[in-house]
Amino acid sequence: MTLRALLVAGILVGSAVAQDDQGAITATDKLVDSIKACPARVRIAQFKKEWVKETWGPPTQVKYDINRTASILNPFTATVDFSLTMQYGKHRKTREEAEADTDLKPLLIGRYRNTYKITKDNNLVLESTLTNDVSSGDWVPRPHWADACWDELR
Repeated sequence: MTLRALLVAGILVGSAVAQDDQGAITATDKLVDSIKACPARVRIAQFKKEWVKETWGPPTQVKYDINRTASILNPFTATVDFSLTMQYGKHRKTREEAEADTDLKPLLIGRYRNTYKITKDNNLVLESTLTNDVSSGDWVPRPHWADACWDELR
């Protein structure tokens, strides 16, 4: 049973929650709050001679879990799942028109998962970025998006 599940079930309460357990939970809570506050990732793309605006997010349905590991250096891992809606705009003649576009249509909703190592000092280190493959249901690697708030630790 995970730490979060034990806390929710009331099995670990009060002083029964070790300080390192609480530190890992607090650090992950802070990370999850920052992911929930992320703005959409906006991209302006050119196709032939026209421009299109697309957005990913902001993140919704954000949830997480924490698990204890056997590692002394990284005694916990955190898994954060979230959804992103991809939207796109009409083809525009100029980049400026595409940037100003607010009439965006949803194209798809994807499920994403970031996994983190939690160090003994309760620092989080991004370990992997995954997406849920709708055809198989498996979690598969995806590129790290350096310009996406949810892939950056703050």
